[in-house]
Amino acid sequence: YNPVQRANGWHVHLHLCATKRRKIHGKSTITFRCKMTWMTSDINGEYIMARRLPARFDLCVETTLPLMSRRKLALQIRQDMWRVLQNLRGFLPAVSVMRLDDGVRVRAGGQFTCPVHIPSADAKLHDMLNNAQRRQRWSSFAKLKGTSC
Repeated sequence: YNPVQRANGWHVHLHLCATKRRKIHGKSTITFRCKMTWMTSDINGEYIMARRLPARFDLCVETTLPLMSRRKLALQIRQDMWRVLQNLRGFLPAVSVMRLDDGVRVRAGGQFTCPVHIPSADAKLHDMLNNAQRRQRWSSFAKLKGTSC
């Protein structure tokens, strides 16, 4: 069962994870977990992938890349950003990819749920977006196979 909520151009997928059986004091119990996945928005040529919509960018780093699939690029950047900043407590990542005439503008960052801002997070995110190997991997993954992006 996968309920989907649609409003204002965005949708949310809710997944019920597999149940877990565990024993507490010799008794078997069943635990249910509900997991909210990433939300997406594609309005006015800007594709946003975030944990919470509307996306807020308390931490924000921008770069420009050649024309490629916005959805696939956002997915790859989101995965790498999650790996780089996974130990940052209270951080909700977000990626915005906007179509330009000759390429795409990427805005990576996210929202802090607590009033802590770590200066090293800016540097880590900047290094991630400007890493030549990652940019090459993103380009090969998000190559356009048609005219739409």
